[in-house]
Amino acid sequence: MPPLTRLPRSLVTSAQFTYCNTDASWKSGSVGLAWIFSDHFETELHHKSISLDQVSSPIMAKALAIRGALLHTT
Repeated sequence: MPPLTRLPRSLVTSAQFTYCNTDASWKSGSVGLAWIFSDHFETELHHKSISLDQVSSPIMAKALAIRGALLHTT
């Protein structure tokens, strides 16, 4: 699969965009999840981080971080 490419922010500044960055860390079933929303000027709009126990795998932690960010938008 080819690597993902991202448009330079200078190409998308004419429209209003909201970016969402997520991250997760996993160690022996405990996880830390975080997400940050920012605008096209890289101004932080909102952020949140949480910790959870009994998460089965690192990929599940990543999925939970994305889910948390998506649920936060509603």
